[in-house]
Amino acid sequence: MQEYWRESVEQNAAYEVSFTLGMRGIHDSGFRTRAIDENAALSEKQKLEARVRLLEKVITDQREIIRSVLHHERPDQALQVFIPYKGVLPLYDAGLALPEDITVMWTNDNFGHIRRYPSKQEQMRKGGHALYFHSSYWAPAPLSYLFINSIPLAQTGCELRKAYENGIRKIWVDNVGALKPLEQDMEYFLAFGWDAARAEALVHHIHEYLVRWFNEQFSGNFGEECARIYEAYAQITNVCKVEHLYRNAFSQTAYGDEASRRVNRLKELYSRVCRVHDALPADERDAFFELLGMKVSASYFINAAFYYADRSRLSYRQGKMQCADEYLHLSRRMMGCKRQMLYFYNHRMAGGKWKGILTPEAFPPPASCIYTDAKPALSIGETAMASSSGTKKRRARLPGAPRIETAASGSISTLKRTGARGFP
Repeated sequence: MQEYWRESVEQNAAYEVSFTLGMRGIHDSGFRTRAIDENAALSEKQKLEARVRLLEKVITDQREIIRSVLHHERPDQALQVFIPYKGVLPLYDAGLALPEDITVMWTNDNFGHIRRYPSKQEQMRKGGHALYFHSSYWAPAPLSYLFINSIPLAQTGCELRKAYENGIRKIWVDNVGALKPLEQDMEYFLAFGWDAARAEALVHHIHEYLVRWFNEQFSGNFGEECARIYEAYAQITNVCKVEHLYRNAFSQTAYGDEASRRVNRLKELYSRVCRVHDALPADERDAFFELLGMKVSASYFINAAFYYADRSRLSYRQGKMQCADEYLHLSRRMMGCKRQMLYFYNHRMAGGKWKGILTPEAFPPPASCIYTDAKPALSIGETAMASSSGTKKRRARLPGAPRIETAASGSISTLKRTGARGFP
């Protein structure tokens, strides 16, 4: 263990870095203390105390390694960070003796809410306090969001303001995953860090910030419209992220058909974002698609795919077999729209500059659903079944969506633009 730590310090000795102290398990798992946990002679309280003492020994040894490798006179001459995250937090709360010069880095709950702030006494620490914030999160399949970030900037700003007001000021870290398509989130996080102490700064007034930000990126004075599109998109999508959608997440029979209301709102936003896209000069359209168009399109396509899949199962339960098949195909077509959009992003946009950067279906586990859970009637002879079995060519036009064709093999061919509908 000590050789591993020493090698890490040696590799980074020439750089301006912070050294993270403490210990967790491999692959982001918890602190493994099997020798303590399986000791039948210890009570639960004694086991907790033993884990605390062990972690203190780990930190002491790590600080000595840092001091010796960097040839410092004192361990506190290097910036060191301790993160009381998940399984380590109970050890910190149990009285872990942490040297005063170490910076304590607090985390959010992985979904945009800071879990805890330092107390008045903790704020007196010489090492100060830091923040680790997630705008992207890799976790088990039902929790990850690696495709698009739907945490509203207004929520991010609210949490950052509270962090600053509660003494978390020394280091701020934002996990932005693969960076794209989180450029806007990253820039806002950095801007807020720069202006956190200035109440009059634009970052504290999110709508005005968004209007200016979009006008800085694109001509045509579309800032107000883009800001309103983004705010509505973030509000809708943050209720349930596209990566977290599941069957019957929104009811089609209760609350005034909340599922269709949600999809119709997204369809309306999709139409608006398409109009802005088409009104921009040709040399600005790719950037617009990267920064706003893709997010709205993906949210609409995926939500609509789930909506039609749920509708398919509902129709099946009601005995409407032909409707069940039709909704099944509509669901698959919307997933096809999503895949064509991803193909455009990775292969055609900006001449293929970002090939391979946006692959939500390839990440282990997939960051978004590959196939929705629909219910075909499985009745040979139905028109829809004939289409899916490859015996005929079927063409459909969804209101507000790109034109799509189903080839003879049943695969989806090309997204074709019609007027102001859809992206190229």
